[in-house]
Amino acid sequence: MKTGMNLHKDDALGILGGILDVEKDVLNSVKLSLSPHITFSRNVFVPLTHVCRNNCGYCNFRREPGAKNNIMKKKDALAIIREAETLGCSEVLFTFGERPEVHAVVRRELSKIGYASIIEYLADLCEHVTYKTSLFAHSNPGVLEKSEISDLKDINASMGLMLETSSERLMQEAAHKNSPGKDPKLRLESIRMAGKCKVAFTTGLLIGIGETDDEIYESLMSLRKIQDKYGHIQEIIIQNFVPKKGTLMQDAAPVSLEKLKNVIKVARLLFLDVALQVPPNLNKMHLVELLELGADDLGGISPLTPDYVNLGHEWPKESMLPPSIRERLPVYPRFINKEYLSEHNYEKAMLKVDEKGFVKTDDI
Repeated sequence: MKTGMNLHKDDALGILGGILDVEKDVLNSVKLSLSPHITFSRNVFVPLTHVCRNNCGYCNFRREPGAKNNIMKKKDALAIIREAETLGCSEVLFTFGERPEVHAVVRRELSKIGYASIIEYLADLCEHVTYKTSLFAHSNPGVLEKSEISDLKDINASMGLMLETSSERLMQEAAHKNSPGKDPKLRLESIRMAGKCKVAFTTGLLIGIGETDDEIYESLMSLRKIQDKYGHIQEIIIQNFVPKKGTLMQDAAPVSLEKLKNVIKVARLLFLDVALQVPPNLNKMHLVELLELGADDLGGISPLTPDYVNLGHEWPKESMLPPSIRERLPVYPRFINKEYLSEHNYEKAMLKVDEKGFVKTDDI
């Protein structure tokens, strides 16, 4: 069985369907060719707003706009960032509902504090993080235009946008039927634009929202093709769907462990050059099994804030993480260079990391 772009579709579908298997040694040899470590980023989660133009069938992060207090106040955001710095975090993860200013009440609220859009507000906060703290900004702002990505590049160490799926069929199903920003054409274009702008990028798939095995394969291949052209994807997340109360899909079955494992296997074989993340708080009981399949990153783990997108799923304690764990910045070691980072962020990063690009530890 071949790996990378030489992995045949029939073999990939056989693995996804549980008909074919892959030896753990093969999967781990791919992982070890990239890095000997399991990695994570010590971060703080700053949700600027829960208002969103999308209304996904599985999301309980989103809220309808209220008469006021739709946007996190700047003083509150800065207070969280200051505390995160004292706790030794390196990443400020900014996330929020996509294009919340489509709602007039949110536009008015932003205007009152001096911004025309949530992206302008984000840029102001990222600038503060970049120039006035020891931290690094990582933004997940949803679908963006190239000009917006370009404007954010120098004040972000990295950025992210989950593809979730390349299936346009799911735009008519419960998962995405009320979510214009989940159009895979728009999301793939944003990921391509990040590549053109030389932004180190995190993306991934959401497994279990109604997709077929063929659609999983096509989703992975759409990312593989972008990576082959631009080379800027640093990490792919394979996230398992977990039903949440109060959502349209609250009664849908969670994705099975076996299916999650099979997707990880195919992703590992297709992406020899990209880190593979499994969300640790959604898979606490199975982390060892999933890491044995070649996954090598646990994403952001915060000593301060919960996972607001998956409330109730607490982060694992750092003492429970694998012994080979290494802390990284939100930008992966191979992207710590002046092509991907502004000069200021590059200089900050070089003070923070060791010769291999990982965050320095007391025993180094």
